[in-house]
Amino acid sequence: MQEALVRAWRDLPSLRDPHRLDAWLRRLLVNACYDESRRQRRHASNIRLLPDHDRPTSDSSGELADRDALQRGLRQLSTDHRAVIVHHYYLGLSLSEIADALDVPVGTAKSRLHHARHVLRDALGPDQRSEGHIA
Repeated sequence: MQEALVRAWRDLPSLRDPHRLDAWLRRLLVNACYDESRRQRRHASNIRLLPDHDRPTSDSSGELADRDALQRGLRQLSTDHRAVIVHHYYLGLSLSEIADALDVPVGTAKSRLHHARHVLRDALGPDQRSEGHIA
């Protein structure tokens, strides 16, 4: 749904007949669902893991604490800064791709990434910074 709304906002100027807005939005939603379905199929794999009893199980509480700290840090960011962080670290986009996606100059994207990293470093504290979680 979110992807369809983003596409609608982005492509609204290309809507030829405003009276057919409902049908146009439905088509965008269906296309977004198809795209998501294709993405899901592409990532699905048929890997069968064999049991490995020799290795000790890891304690996931540290990972959970890291994720919690990162969530708290992300909540401290403005929407613009959070968007740049998500596009860069989660989606793996370059600064020029981020600038295109957010419709801002490359310098603005670079500045927002720099400031967002600074806020996240402060939010994560000295323990997290020394481990190199945020570059």
